[in-house]
Amino acid sequence: MRHGKLNGGNHKKISYKIVSMTGFGLVAILLAVATLHHSYADADDNGLFYFSIGFALLHLGLYVIELVKAREEGVVDRVV
Repeated sequence: MRHGKLNGGNHKKISYKIVSMTGFGLVAILLAVATLHHSYADADDNGLFYFSIGFALLHLGLYVIELVKAREEGVVDRVV
């Protein structure tokens, strides 16, 4: 959002909510797909599974950190 052209440097509350909810939704989808694939795949793909889980958790942490920063700056009222 910081470098986006849509808001032109003017960060609105609704923009943070849309981006954060989309990010959380994508993290949830990645976790679900990784778990489903791991439980139904016949091949030994533990590396891919753990990478996907780590990737999702990393992004979840980044979204939470950005929301906390936005809350401290007074851009959003609550975290979610």
